[in-house]
Amino acid sequence: MLSGAFFLYSLPYFEKEPALLCQSVAGGPYTSCEKETACDTAETVAFKPDESSVYTMNNWVGKMDLYCTSDAKIGFLGSSFLAGTFFGSFIVPRASDVVGRRPLFLFGLNLFMLVLVGSLFCEDLYFMYVLLFLGGLAETGRYYVAYIYAVEMMPQKY
Repeated sequence: MLSGAFFLYSLPYFEKEPALLCQSVAGGPYTSCEKETACDTAETVAFKPDESSVYTMNNWVGKMDLYCTSDAKIGFLGSSFLAGTFFGSFIVPRASDVVGRRPLFLFGLNLFMLVLVGSLFCEDLYFMYVLLFLGGLAETGRYYVAYIYAVEMMPQKY
């Protein structure tokens, strides 16, 4: 259960954009700049993340080269997880009434493990959207169905 919380609560750090250094003339010095300036090819010859910055970290922005990607596309990473949880809330609990709690709980656990491993190796933004959506679906099996399953297993009398 806690592995999901570590992943979910870390999503803002996976999306955190680093400070950038821009080079306006080939062979010239790198100076601090904003994302818009770095991505404007008329003003900037090259750019790189500022390694001396406190906020520079090895995350999805560097791994998938999302430096010049729009804020909406980067923000959709977290939204796709929540969208998966939203849609899964309508499907998975009802399916657990039909199929059974244990199979869907185990399916949610296994699917979430696949999402975690897949997110480690994923280098495509759109595939990451799919993985995070599936992670949201798995979340409903791991938490919502698991809660009902645990309540049903409790003894009626003490």
